[in-house]
Amino acid sequence: MLLQTDDILYVNKKLYKLVAQKCYLCGESDISVLDVHRIQFGKDDGKYSPDNVVIICCLCHRKIHSGKLKIDKWYKSTMGRVLHWFDETGKEYFT
Repeated sequence: MLLQTDDILYVNKKLYKLVAQKCYLCGESDISVLDVHRIQFGKDDGKYSPDNVVIICCLCHRKIHSGKLKIDKWYKSTMGRVLHWFDETGKEYFT
């Protein structure tokens, strides 16, 4: 039996959470409250792919959707992949 698209998406989300094991923004490590957030929304750019998702806790997820936190994108650096984002005060982070 072939997996349906929804099944594959569900498995991918679970795998992303297991690999990350913590919120990239606040460090929360309770896997039961972690979410997969798409950085770019929309039909074409809104895919659940490693370059377009970040693992965050449900509290940070709500803050993003309410405009309190802003995720820019992933960058490659000498330290590996880093996430560029801004907190509620506008302070810039690369984590």
